[in-house]
Amino acid sequence: MVAIVVMVLVFLAVQLAVHTGVQSDHGKLRDPIYHEKLWLLKKWTPFFEPISAKPRVLFLGSSRTQLLIDAAALNQDVRLTFNFGCAGCGPIAHNLYYHRLLADGLTADTVVIELHPAMLVNRNPPFEQKWLHTHRLNQPEVDHLHTLGWPLATPSQFEPGAQFNAVSTYRMNLLDAYAPVLLPSPFGLGMLRVTDAHGHVTGMTIPEADRWKFIAQARVDYAEALDSTTCGGPAWEAICELIRSAQPRSRVVLMVAPESDAFRNWYKVRRSFCRDSLNKRNDGFLHRPTKTRCCCARAKAACRWCPPPRSASAPRPGCCARCCSP
Repeated sequence: MVAIVVMVLVFLAVQLAVHTGVQSDHGKLRDPIYHEKLWLLKKWTPFFEPISAKPRVLFLGSSRTQLLIDAAALNQDVRLTFNFGCAGCGPIAHNLYYHRLLADGLTADTVVIELHPAMLVNRNPPFEQKWLHTHRLNQPEVDHLHTLGWPLATPSQFEPGAQFNAVSTYRMNLLDAYAPVLLPSPFGLGMLRVTDAHGHVTGMTIPEADRWKFIAQARVDYAEALDSTTCGGPAWEAICELIRSAQPRSRVVLMVAPESDAFRNWYKVRRSFCRDSLNKRNDGFLHRPTKTRCCCARAKAACRWCPPPRSASAPRPGCCARCCSP
């Protein structure tokens, strides 16, 4: 009987310790995807200083940005670039992560924000909810999502009795921190083990025999977003609020995330639907060339910035004609 009581007390003590640690963010257990990337970013101290000798460029995006943007190659001794792309992130996570970074002292001269069409479709709850696990949020962030129009239910970690279920709620985070070999992915939740000092992850080569299996699975994962023809909902509100928050501090660049050739014909939207949606909001984001610009990224190539047109008929580079023309 005494042994049973001791076991119960130990069980409750462990649950309470994990719950208290996560809620205080001790050990960065709540969201290791964010904190592992922040740990890398903090090594580049100019991003947290008021003035820098080199312009500081921060990329916010999903795994597309994480795999595409080789920040070290973009530096070339003229700028300091960091890739804050994170797997499974979309407009909602970009918004939350940017506000977290500001609270952590971020100072960036340019912020490049990924626009991924599937993540911006008019859905409520947003399509991104598939990957945005709510146990990664704190209470103020839940309230913030409500202001963006997402009627998110109270996450389980804030419900009565949650302190006695903390190990189950944060089991993957605990494995990532203390026993990563037990995770389904050998790279960890934040892919820190394969991330370079500038936040870039080199993609792996997929055997041709397996390539179409992954493409078919991607089609299944994105099926419900492929028929949409408009942006909207909380995801679009998150992007617009992010732009408004960043503009007083940084130049904002919107980057339409590239897709594999195999994916491009899946979408029924026009190439300019993101741009048109911004302009219909009448916020004028794309009419502030000194603050907000658009760029197209291409694999193994640097972003090509779109300069303000000299005149209405002025020619633009090929990518700019598609995503930046007025």
